[in-house]
Amino acid sequence: MSRLPGRTPLSELNSLSNADLNTRFTDFASATVAIDADNMRDGACDLPQYDAQQIVRPNGAQTVTIGPPDWNLVSNVVTTPLIAAPSAAPNYSVPVIDPTGTNPSIIDFGASGFTLTLVDLLRVSWALKVNSTWTGTPYDTAGALGQFDVVTPIPTTITVTDAFHGIPFYLEWDVTSNAKVNWVAVPGQTVFNDVFNIPTRGAVGGPIDECPATSVQPAWVSRGVNVDDGRMDDDAVYARGWRTLRGSWIYSPPLGVTVYGIRVVFKPALYHPCNALVSLKNCLAYDDIAGVNHTAYHQSGFLTAIVQRLG
Repeated sequence: MSRLPGRTPLSELNSLSNADLNTRFTDFASATVAIDADNMRDGACDLPQYDAQQIVRPNGAQTVTIGPPDWNLVSNVVTTPLIAAPSAAPNYSVPVIDPTGTNPSIIDFGASGFTLTLVDLLRVSWALKVNSTWTGTPYDTAGALGQFDVVTPIPTTITVTDAFHGIPFYLEWDVTSNAKVNWVAVPGQTVFNDVFNIPTRGAVGGPIDECPATSVQPAWVSRGVNVDDGRMDDDAVYARGWRTLRGSWIYSPPLGVTVYGIRVVFKPALYHPCNALVSLKNCLAYDDIAGVNHTAYHQSGFLTAIVQRLG
């Protein structure tokens, strides 16, 4: 290792002279081997100035397109959570597909994968254009989650929705092989298959504190009609229309791990926030009633992964 003289870092000097800069230049110019992290710190020089010590790891930045590249909203990829009668919660995830509408859209780190070390930081972000539609009024069907009664001026009561339903999108990766067939949720991320006891019934879902790599697309929005003094005539439910759904995840490995691929998936069902009766955990619980005849669409978006060096 080429060792630089132990000098006061430039950032700590009260004033900076030509002699200070010339001295540093001479130190680096006379080094007998490649400058490494230790002697670069001794010389008070920033890591990005040298290719061997880039903050963003070589080949550690990738972006792929998700969904059809159609900004005129002509072509859609249809993702249907439920189209028939209430059913059991899905125990599988569905990958978001590429612009052809046929293949999963993934960050592919190649045959050898990308090995994360203890000083690496993996940053992943995604964005999708998503729209939700439905038929009927599944949100106020008897037994649907998120319902509550309010008093009307007549007076009588009406059942309204809190409009908290949504479809969870989250990250999966393959750390097994380049075959990329062993997809699992990224560390700390739930797959929404836990069993909870929630008010009125049992439900399957995932704890909120296990959703670090999750973003949720709301199903609808609602508002009160003629609200006055805690009463209202009715509630109105509206489609959200096309909206951008964004998410991000940051991971620092406790041990080295080789990543072969990363992708965005979703659970093909509607979930609603609840508080479990026994564990008292806040969770997203599957709603087998409100999800009937609900359909989601997505279009152009992106998935990006960047590997940064911590030190």
